[in-house]
Amino acid sequence: MINSIRLWSEYYKEYVDWYDGVMFDCDGKIYYDDGVASDGDIGIVYEWCTGIKDINDKYIFTGDIIKTKAGRIQIVKQGVLSSDENNIISGFYAEDTKSGNPYTFSSHDEVIGTVHN
Repeated sequence: MINSIRLWSEYYKEYVDWYDGVMFDCDGKIYYDDGVASDGDIGIVYEWCTGIKDINDKYIFTGDIIKTKAGRIQIVKQGVLSSDENNIISGFYAEDTKSGNPYTFSSHDEVIGTVHN
């Protein structure tokens, strides 16, 4: 079973398995105690699993830095890629660190770090 999310603690400066009082709903909203908090309010960054494993059989998450087979360095992100009046295309993509352009990524790429280190 894959973890669909991982949590980065700005306070501890490391990934944590849990954070006391934090829950996530199916829309990705963070609930803290009895209210809704933003990522910055509680110092937790949540990163979603893409469901794709890299060349070393490691799951790729948003926030990962990957090196493509062609040697490009990219950051995995999630968001809207394009939209018009009839369609919205959203999902996971890799943003090139030099050009800022979005690209696809695959199991042929390698996770070489995260945006936190």
